Amino acid sequence: MTTMTKKTYSVIAVAALAVIAVAWWRFGSAPDGRGGGDPFADLNMLPKYQSDEATRQRTQAEIDGTKALYEKEPDSWNTWIAIGNLRALMEDYPGAIAAYQKSLDIQPDNLLGYRNIAAIYKYNLRDFSKAETYYRLAINNKP
Repeated sequence: MTTMTKKTYSVIAVAALAVIAVAWWRFGSAPDGRGGGDPFADLNMLPKYQSDEATRQRTQAEIDGTKALYEKEPDSWNTWIAIGNLRALMEDYPGAIAAYQKSLDIQPDNLLGYRNIAAIYKYNLRDFSKAETYYRLAINNKP
């Protein structure tokens, strides 16, 4: 083999590994709404301040209602907005963003997905630059 051929094979191998890694990340069995797996697998833990019985019951009702929606319409952007809202309620902000992004993958012009991501960045993660980016996307993608 020539040096050029070895380099070509090396580049192809690295590119193939990168594609596999991206596919694993995007479609793997992550429970946080990124795809694959059960998006409700880890939603049985409430934030510490939500420990009273009434709050637990309301939260469980939210989980049950969102699960029912997911079972009925797993490929609906509305379902993924609901999953994102539930994850935000549980203070799982990366999971909420991933679910809102899934809603945008399904319906790219849904303003709610962009607005909700922007709100998470603004109010919860305090990343104003990313918040502004998503607010601008919402404004620019209005129907």
